Amino acid sequence: MKSVTSSTLAAMLLTLSGVAAQASILYSQNFDSGSGSGLPAGWTASGASASAWGISNAASSSAPNSFRGIDSSSTAYYLASYKFTSLSEIGSQTVGLNFDLRVDDYSVSAPGNAGTFRVAYRPSNSNNAQYAIGLGFANIDGSNHLFFYAGNGSAPVVNSSTAIGYTAGSGFADGFDLGSSTSGGTGGDFYNFAFTFDSVSKAIVIKVTNLADPTQTFTFNDTWLAGIVADTTGELIVSTGTGSTGTMYVDNVSIAAIPEGQHLALVGGAVVAAFAIMRRRTLRA
Repeated sequence: MKSVTSSTLAAMLLTLSGVAAQASILYSQNFDSGSGSGLPAGWTASGASASAWGISNAASSSAPNSFRGIDSSSTAYYLASYKFTSLSEIGSQTVGLNFDLRVDDYSVSAPGNAGTFRVAYRPSNSNNAQYAIGLGFANIDGSNHLFFYAGNGSAPVVNSSTAIGYTAGSGFADGFDLGSSTSGGTGGDFYNFAFTFDSVSKAIVIKVTNLADPTQTFTFNDTWLAGIVADTTGELIVSTGTGSTGTMYVDNVSIAAIPEGQHLALVGGAVVAAFAIMRRRTLRA
């Protein structure tokens, strides 16, 4: 399991723990139990093969106790999903999603290919109207870059406008330019993603932090597609793509419904991150 030792995140925890405590937790999983192939309880698989998914363990993986997907095909995809149904009164709440992501031995077939490794949130009644966060490769400012991206839809555009950590005129923030080759990954590091979606304003805030170096952090702001219909159920999707190969690890997943009026516009994903830290500490107590 990964640990968070940053004094910055600790201070955030103290400040926001009162707000986080009011969140309604819909799903929480650290994948500490089980090993080998197979899906965690409640998850379903589709795509080329369900056997691509499993729980890594200390004996066989450099990223133990995490949900692992292995994709060796550049023409097929592998998808696992979890549906949650306790999201009452979503019309007046914020959805919070927190997870850790690491990608190893990543290779993508072409720049700008959206068929890449990603994690997505989707209201169950909205079909392909989802919001995806993934690892992408594109030409930005005249050179190729590997980076995290975020955007609307099942296959969002991968470019400078969706690149997490990139600012026009300034380039990439430290820790967010993951290389100039179509092959690579996250350098053996897990990155934490704290995602909040305000179902009323449609505002999205994503706070991303490198857990190996918490000084490497970036906040990405976006807006959900117009016309999205609020729902009382939702779905978390973890997927590889038809244009990439490699191994992805997802860990410490939390999904929460946060009541309206908690000033999330000011703190964004930090509330969900604070809850995730409290949860990690509770699990270790």
